Amino acid sequence: MIKVLKKMDAILRVVAEKKDQATLFEISRQLKIHKATLSHILKTMQALGYLGKNAAKCYSIGPRIIDLAESPRRQTILQEIAAEHARALAEELHELASVSIMHDGSRYNIARVSVNQSVTVNASMEFRGSPYDTASGRLLTAYQDEENLRCVLKKNGLPGRYWDGIADREALNRKLSEIRSQGLAFWRADDGQSEAVAAPVFGPDKKVWATLGVAVPAYRFRGANREKIIRALKKAGEQMTVNLTLRYGGTDLRENQQKG
Repeated sequence: MIKVLKKMDAILRVVAEKKDQATLFEISRQLKIHKATLSHILKTMQALGYLGKNAAKCYSIGPRIIDLAESPRRQTILQEIAAEHARALAEELHELASVSIMHDGSRYNIARVSVNQSVTVNASMEFRGSPYDTASGRLLTAYQDEENLRCVLKKNGLPGRYWDGIADREALNRKLSEIRSQGLAFWRADDGQSEAVAAPVFGPDKKVWATLGVAVPAYRFRGANREKIIRALKKAGEQMTVNLTLRYGGTDLRENQQKG
């Protein structure tokens, strides 16, 4: 097993050096690995996402390696921006604002801001339990791809009592589709005393990286004030999306804004 890992490490180094020009023949020649053995290893590395292969049969560093390398940077930037935007939204509305993410089928808060006589910011990553029992968790679930949705279901089961008695995939899929169509998710406490709403925050890859949410006493989430909160939330989510893209290196967006 150790020998195989050493070979994989050597292969990755060659592929990185060749910059998308590494062929089976070139890797075999450079590392002196028999082509049949090397072919088996390369196929396994492709299946695991460690390598990619183009139409010219040249190998490149795969998405799994890129994700592992980018994950710490992405998390740091996301948490910094989350604290900024949650604080601004909380101060604007004088309500509790938070930013949440989904990781391995569970929901986590990465920023939580409450406004009373002063502003209290919690920017630590905090596990928050079932994703179904919150507006942000429902929205995050709605934007998971099929593989990650299966992960959510494996860890949490179907919503059941946590969300409108949903007890089968068909009913869940309908509800998730509604959320994506509306671009918002809502939650109401069983006792009717509090409500929450969440909006998506997109990353540079156009996927939902986080949600921005507001929790409100139910009596303040009515009529004109309800519409005001939703407008402010949507605007803040859009601004956070732009800021995240720019801070993460969104050169295309910068160029488009300059042209505009």
